[in-house]
Amino acid sequence: MKKYLLIILLSLYFINAKAQAWIYHPMPDTNAVWRVDWHTSSICPPMSLFATYQYTIGGDTIIGIHSYKKIYSSGISGICNLGPSYFYGYAGAMRQDIPNKKVYFICPGGNDSILYNFNLNIGDTVKQTVLCIPESGGVSTVIASIDSVMVGSSYHKKFNCTDGTQIIEGVGSTGGLIEEHFTFESVFDLICFSHDTDNYPFTSTSCPLVDNSIGVFEINPLIDELKIVPNPINTEGVIELTKGNDIIKDICIYNSLGIMVGCNKNIFKKEYLYYADELKSGIYILKVMTQKNNLFISKLIVN
Repeated sequence: MKKYLLIILLSLYFINAKAQAWIYHPMPDTNAVWRVDWHTSSICPPMSLFATYQYTIGGDTIIGIHSYKKIYSSGISGICNLGPSYFYGYAGAMRQDIPNKKVYFICPGGNDSILYNFNLNIGDTVKQTVLCIPESGGVSTVIASIDSVMVGSSYHKKFNCTDGTQIIEGVGSTGGLIEEHFTFESVFDLICFSHDTDNYPFTSTSCPLVDNSIGVFEINPLIDELKIVPNPINTEGVIELTKGNDIIKDICIYNSLGIMVGCNKNIFKKEYLYYADELKSGIYILKVMTQKNNLFISKLIVN
């Protein structure tokens, strides 16, 4: 009897999870943070340009006949050997067409453009571009599959693209809010998303902000200090801190649902040989805490 009751409860759970995923989740219009990292090495390697920043929502505005939410960006950027500097400013305005499951964005001085279309189907082509940098060009990708992912306490529909990008209802893409996932010699990464008490991908932890305390970061933007070779990884790889006198203390791996799938503590080494043969193929989040309490977050791809 207990066995059948367990089967019934599990069936109800998965039915409810699937139902949650097919309920449309609009983008937040208040109390949201998108934490993004960007880097490129095309000018003065190994780390010519970088930025670690966040988007926040800052009130309403009327443009033409539509009401928008003002989006602000703030964080730290650096170029070559000039060091980091703090920035803050208006990034544009976002509006939603909830009945048609579409999100629009206006860059400063620009025109209304579709940011997300959540009516996509398998096989549809999506052009990703950094909306407010016209010369970025943009790349195209194709929807390979559609499933769901946990955001906070509910499942949101997730569109999986052929280039590895994931587009998530109510969140954005794995590249950020208005960023593409990948460009030549540049990488954008959504480090975390937070709306009220809901977080992604770390459902049990907060999404820390980058403040203007130059040189003191809760998430260190100098991501070239953390080296993962190879990445993508097959069965094993080396995780190394390449600069300074700090050493690795803890390494934890999280899956796309924000669930910890492995954690090695009290390492206290400059480099660590990590075995990934027990992980399924996919994209993971690697969190490295150092002896000096610096936190590095990076994407780990397992073949």
